[in-house]
Amino acid sequence: MTTTLFQNGVRFQDESVQITAASPTNRNVVVNGEMRIDQRNESQLTLNTTVNSYNTVDRWMSVGNTAGVFSMQQTNNKESGFGTQFTYPPGLHSFMHIDKTSTLAVLGATHAYLFRQRIPYERTKKLKWGIADDSLTGNAGKGVTLSFWVKGTDYRQFGGSITNKFDGVNIMPKSFAFSFDILTPYTWEHKKIYIPPPPLLTTQFVPDGWANSTVGMYLNFSLGVGTSRRCPVANKETWQSAEYYDVVDTSGWPAYVEFYNSYIQFSGVQIEEGNWQSDPTIGNYEQLDMAVEFAECQRYFIRTTGSNRGYAPATNHIINTVIAYQPMRATPTGVVVAGSRNNAVVGLNIQTNGAITNVMTCALASTGLAEGDIILLSAEI
Repeated sequence: MTTTLFQNGVRFQDESVQITAASPTNRNVVVNGEMRIDQRNESQLTLNTTVNSYNTVDRWMSVGNTAGVFSMQQTNNKESGFGTQFTYPPGLHSFMHIDKTSTLAVLGATHAYLFRQRIPYERTKKLKWGIADDSLTGNAGKGVTLSFWVKGTDYRQFGGSITNKFDGVNIMPKSFAFSFDILTPYTWEHKKIYIPPPPLLTTQFVPDGWANSTVGMYLNFSLGVGTSRRCPVANKETWQSAEYYDVVDTSGWPAYVEFYNSYIQFSGVQIEEGNWQSDPTIGNYEQLDMAVEFAECQRYFIRTTGSNRGYAPATNHIINTVIAYQPMRATPTGVVVAGSRNNAVVGLNIQTNGAITNVMTCALASTGLAEGDIILLSAEI
């Protein structure tokens, strides 16, 4: 009888599977893939901006050339029961709802509207992309599987890509573009895409776009990009030297941001080592304890409140706040959102011994702040 070994078990000739080990933890390099943590907005609707903006659920960004073209809103199990758009993928309890607004985008050749995550190098370095593997194969790292749940209003093609940081114009490869289809509208579908390791160059340029000190890779879901940002169909799902965010759509559909009255939803986004085609356990979403995932998000962003208000000097309020959470990735910047002044933002000077401290003294260059004003601290990459 012929058997095949895979990551966590054995597949026999009759296609039966024997699991031999528990799935390893910390498999997913994506943070907040279920979209269940939303410190900034607390499930309120936001619009895309004209820059790379952290204005949606934790660790995710919106990208666009015209502001207000699409909206984003976290939806969780507290809002179930409001029709077909509020159903959930199996075993998951929140998702990102992206809706087209009444503003139509006009796509220039280099334009890009994206829902993306900058994945930290500290999470991707185990893949050894861009450097020689320490195994006898001498390849450029480990292959991964991108998996996610998606639901949309229309039968159509969508796309996305994995890209590097583009720190140097000669860094190759730059992108791996993929496409996926919405096969049944208003129905959650599970997608899996194998991504081989990028090829190792004979001459490696410095800095290496895959071994950057901050971003290890970008995961991009395309909502519409210009012609120069679309990979030719013949080259999709292969590593390319161009900066691609999507694949050419031969169906004739306009880009998502070019027509009205549609939505797309994402949840359970995961990137993990291994090939789903040979290992049936790959693609099962790794459910983390809420406290663990919340702490990971708080390495990059914290929403907290001030306490122990005083005066020093009399013209400046001082708030000493204890950050009793996960130490942040780096010394953060911050603003104060004064609830009593309708979300006005004031200057904030953070005095701290570094990212590892749990106590910060926030000197506010403003008067009239109330005890308990909200403080937003960011150490995003």
